[in-house]
Amino acid sequence: MSTAKGVLRFRIYEPGDEARILDVLEKCLHGWRGRDRAELMALWRWRHSGRRDFQPDDIVVALIDDEVVACFHGGVFALRYDEGLSVPVSLDGDFAVLPEYRRSGIPDDAHDWMDRTLLRRGVALRGGYASVELNRRFYHKRFGYVFIPSVTTYYRRLLDTEPLGALLAAAGRDLLRHDALRAHLAHRGRWIVALNLEALPECHLVATREGLQLERGPAERPDMSVRLSQALLAASARGALPFVLRLGLELAWGRCRVSGLFRNWRTVLLFVWSMLGRRETGV
Repeated sequence: MSTAKGVLRFRIYEPGDEARILDVLEKCLHGWRGRDRAELMALWRWRHSGRRDFQPDDIVVALIDDEVVACFHGGVFALRYDEGLSVPVSLDGDFAVLPEYRRSGIPDDAHDWMDRTLLRRGVALRGGYASVELNRRFYHKRFGYVFIPSVTTYYRRLLDTEPLGALLAAAGRDLLRHDALRAHLAHRGRWIVALNLEALPECHLVATREGLQLERGPAERPDMSVRLSQALLAASARGALPFVLRLGLELAWGRCRVSGLFRNWRTVLLFVWSMLGRRETGV
């Protein structure tokens, strides 16, 4: 399709498009402006290319003379109606058009282009998230969307190990106020736990009498190895009690795995005792 600024074409996402897509989102969407680039890239990959069920067809880019001038994101999910009955549904996400290329019909053409792609994938329903007013002013008028009231559920997910490292460092300052634990770690020198954290880079915990430190990369000769889920990591941000309760569930479900526990029972017991003592004394 020809425009006043050149020939417009659409194609699905290809590896290597990330930086150019991010450039468009940063220029167009208020929530993407002024934030750290690495943080935005991690967020984008978590939402899109890093999803377990991601398909390149979920993202469409619009190009004019090989310049990405717009991007349209979506995702196909199974919508369950009843036991054994589910229908594939596409949910539209972030879309953006560079200011100088607006008012040329790009969103309408992209919407129709994506419709044909979704039909080939066997998708029966298409929707998205919007307010009543935004749907009335834009989505219904342009694409015929009908507003359906819904309930939003919020959840936490860590995108990197840095927040967890800060949390562990703060917890270590409190836990090591207990003389027995501090003396035990002074005797051991270093206690190292290799961590396999769901969807996060490889890292390990180093405990000494000075504190707790989370380090990136594999651990050399760890004393213990632990596999943790994202749900358990999110529970840790809410305090010791939610973490312990969630840990019990994760162990029962087999989502949390620990090796080397019996060899390190005394150290683990002292950490648990210190956590309970911290809670009882309000430290």
